[in-house]
Amino acid sequence: VRRLFLYWYRDHLVLNSFPTGRSSGLVTVLRRAQARFGKEEEIRVQLANAYLEVGDSKAAQDVFEKLYEDADQSGDKVRWAARLAKVADEAGTAEELIRAFERRKRNNPTSILPLLALAEIHHVLHRYADRRAALQEAIRRPPKDLGSTPKRARVAEPHASLKRESSGWERRQT
Repeated sequence: VRRLFLYWYRDHLVLNSFPTGRSSGLVTVLRRAQARFGKEEEIRVQLANAYLEVGDSKAAQDVFEKLYEDADQSGDKVRWAARLAKVADEAGTAEELIRAFERRKRNNPTSILPLLALAEIHHVLHRYADRRAALQEAIRRPPKDLGSTPKRARVAEPHASLKRESSGWERRQT
């Protein structure tokens, strides 16, 4: 797949040699590459970045949201939530993004993943009290959505460190 992508990327380099239409040409090439190669993460990230370059933050946000949805690992979901927050902040749609993740949180009350993503969004937006509230709520929820035992073991330590960090915050508040 990587070799085929390089073919498409070479088209982008040709487009960059022309003075006009570079960014929109890149979007076209990357859309074709995405249609051809499907869910290749690297292509989708470059497509989102190309959308940002041409000023289409809504399309970029849609791509990052799809990357969030398709992510299998909790760390990947948090990473895409951070990118979503940056794009939403630049586009002035941060409040809408927060409301969307609040809905995710309500729709899935046993999962800590929407809370971790929400905490990361608040972190990117420099809303530290809201971040702390989301992390504290995540601590109170048992990590039921972690699946297999090895996966639980990988997440157990960060979950425990969140509890330690939260107790440190509470001591500093008093």
